[in-house]
Amino acid sequence: MLFILEDLSQLFLKKAQEAYFQGEDKKRIFYLTQAKDYMKKALEIVEINFSKDSLHVERIKLKLNHLIFN
Repeated sequence: MLFILEDLSQLFLKKAQEAYFQGEDKKRIFYLTQAKDYMKKALEIVEINFSKDSLHVERIKLKLNHLIFN
């Protein structure tokens, strides 16, 4: 489930980039929001199932921070 959520996040990020290049701001914002939501769900799962110093937690936090600042 974790990797599916990450993959969905990446898919929506790619769709957001395509919308950006097509000048469709509403779609871009929607897709970015979806990407962030999926990554947040993935983070919730790893925080429950892995220790705080797990590389999975750090990796997903980095990806989420990247999404938040885009």
